[in-house]
Amino acid sequence: MTWDLGRPHSFIAPDVVFTTTGQIVQGTNPRPLPATPSQPCSPATHTPLVAGGMSLLVTQLDCQGTWTTTALSTMPSIYVQGEAHTAKEAEVLLLILQTIRPISSAH
Repeated sequence: MTWDLGRPHSFIAPDVVFTTTGQIVQGTNPRPLPATPSQPCSPATHTPLVAGGMSLLVTQLDCQGTWTTTALSTMPSIYVQGEAHTAKEAEVLLLILQTIRPISSAH
């Protein structure tokens, strides 16, 4: 998990790499290739969440077996972002995000 002030990196950005695998078939009458999904990523889900009195927007996205979960707050402007490689790990990330508590700057 990472966290910082401001906004997180985009889910689909120049630094995101998608992997495509396939089989090279030689011959005069190759078998038809199986259909591949047209979208490499599932549609993102957006869930509002209140944690420790702070409003968060939690976005979850599954791209080729990597689940990215991001919690974003605009007041204060912070984010927490984590990656998981199984659905169970993605559930744990969501549980962790629900434990976020802001620290008051007042002494």
